[in-house]
Amino acid sequence: SGGKWGGDRLTEGQVRGMACEYLAKTRVESHRELLPKLFAQKFGVPLLCTGAERPLSHVQTLAVAGGAGKEGVKEGAKEPPGGATKEEKAKEDDEEEEEEDENKDRSVYLYVGKDARPGFQYKMEDILAQQKLRGDDVEVKTFQSLDKEAIRAVTWAPDCGVLMFPPFYSFPDIHAMARKDIRNFVRTGTQDKGTVMFVGGDLEVGVINYLFDFEIHPKYVAGPYYKNQRYVHGDSPFEALPDMVPEVGNVYGMWMPSLPPNSRSFYDSFGVSVACCIRYDLGRICFLAQDFLDVLKDEEAPWSELVEAMINYE
Repeated sequence: SGGKWGGDRLTEGQVRGMACEYLAKTRVESHRELLPKLFAQKFGVPLLCTGAERPLSHVQTLAVAGGAGKEGVKEGAKEPPGGATKEEKAKEDDEEEEEEDENKDRSVYLYVGKDARPGFQYKMEDILAQQKLRGDDVEVKTFQSLDKEAIRAVTWAPDCGVLMFPPFYSFPDIHAMARKDIRNFVRTGTQDKGTVMFVGGDLEVGVINYLFDFEIHPKYVAGPYYKNQRYVHGDSPFEALPDMVPEVGNVYGMWMPSLPPNSRSFYDSFGVSVACCIRYDLGRICFLAQDFLDVLKDEEAPWSELVEAMINYE
């Protein structure tokens, strides 16, 4: 718009330079998608950044609004791109950093590769779309490989708060380096990230044992399953959940005497936990004994509420 650069409108080249410089710095993914669209709408050509763009170094005289008794920017003084003062630029940078911080650790990365049971992806995406993670809407991102490159990209992603594995069709082939990265993701967790969640049954218990060197025994017991008040405190995300959940679909839990000492069972019956988390250094390994594949829509509510409570467990 006019007024910023001596009263003239910015040229296409000036806008491109400013846009490309901003895109090279920002880590806000939504801005990376939105800015090229706005540029194309404005100028009718795509925004192509060659990497050679530099900050605008035009020397301009900026008229101050209500100019009586006020001086403009003197000729020869360089101003930041967009006409902002140093203070305004610093404030914009602070606001951008805050926005980036707000977008961190808010995504659930869901594995949907060849080993995952068909149909689970869409069922879980539908469940998570109605839930919150640390007070914000859950953003689900999917990945399709368990090789070391894919797992590193996921576990090192700045927005990865929860890594979720579905019911497996067969025992997955997880590379040794990928196994190490998953363990490190949990070990270095915070209250906002570092949760690995498994949803399923006895096969998934075996995967947990392989990844973390546990010796947990899978076991079935008929429902219903009761809230374990020992580990549900007033500020717990499980506090508002029902006192029991019914047995629906395929429920195959963990034999509690075989759990590591730093485990917390939130729902169980006769020594079998169907919802538990294991503290692993600074992070958490969580297991829900429900694959959701044979559960009717009107039956899934108690179990889907458990999903939300477990991904928010600190």
